[in-house]
Parts: sequence; C-alpha cells; structure tokens
Amino acid sequence: MKRTHGLALSLGLAVLTVACDDPAGRPGQSNAPQLSRPSVQPSPTPARPGRPVEPLARLEAAGRPPLELSAVAVPGHPPLPTYRATVRNASDQPVRRVIATVVYLDANGKALPGENHDVAFGSPQKAIDPGVTLDTMFLSRVDTAAEVRLVAKVVTFLEKGPGADPLPREWKNPRYEAELKAAEGRR
Repeated sequence: MKRTHGLALSLGLAVLTVACDDPAGRPGQSNAPQLSRPSVQPSPTPARPGRPVEPLARLEAAGRPPLELSAVAVPGHPPLPTYRATVRNASDQPVRRVIATVVYLDANGKALPGENHDVAFGSPQKAIDPGVTLDTMFLSRVDTAAEVRLVAKVVTFLEKGPGADPLPREWKNPRYEAELKAAEGRR
C-alpha cells in the first residue's frame, strides 16, 4: 500500500512539475536565474519632417493642401479591418473636422472598384491646433487593400470671430476631383 501511495505521489509531482514548467527535473537545466538577452528591436523609422505651419490664405493661393493625410492597415485587429490614420494640420487655423475619401488600392496600385468611402476625423470638444498631428483609427469592410490613400474633401476651420468664440468656416477642396483621380491611379 505504501508503495502505491509513493508512486501516486511521485506521479502527481511529475505532472505538477511539467504543468508549472519547472526545469528542476530536467537534465542539463539549473535553477539559477536565467539572464535574458535583450531582444533586438527595429529602430523606428525617422519621422518625415513636416512642412512649417503657414497661413491658410497663403496655402489656398499656392494650391497646397492645409492638411497632410496618410493611412495604413493595422494587421490582426478583428472583427473589422482597422486602419491607422494620421492627420497633420499644416495651416495656421485650428481644425474642427476633416472629411476625407478613403481610396483602397490592390497590390498592382489599382483602386478597388466600389470601395471608396468617406471618413470623418476631429472632435467638437478639441480642435486640431496648427502644426499638431492627430493619430486616430477607422474601421472598414475592406481587408484586402495593399495600400490606402486619403483625399481631403471638406475641412472645418475655426477662425477668429467678432466675439471671443471662434467661428467655423468650411473649406471645400477645390482640387478634390483631380486628387481623387490621382489617388485612384487615373490620370
């Protein structure tokens, strides 16, 4: 009987040792603390220097956009495909809201037919100040895009009004159609 209890106890300890991943019973393994080598981390890609903030009127006169927009897919983010968007205010006016068209491209650089849609960025509580970059995300039904492009459609700026409160002013991209065609790879 004692032999059965000893066998059961040994078997129980063996199972517990394996379940807890205790290296004590393994040949060639010690209980000394393991010194781990630091994992090699890729160096971050240097951020592209943004152009300096300019007056909105000067940007409009030069035909340059008041915003810098970009987007990339975020892998492994179920249940819907997720994209990270970066919106940089390059103008001298705070931005309340941005409406942009998302263009999804396949591996050959061609727009996925029928998949363009509009997204909105911004907040009624906190404007995107001049020179500030907003990092945000949006969901999509498109999960097969090799590349994503954003085309600014409408931007709501806050301008100084006669009183203390800023007044919203809507800017419609005068080059929207041409920029959309270029983003889709059409000339």
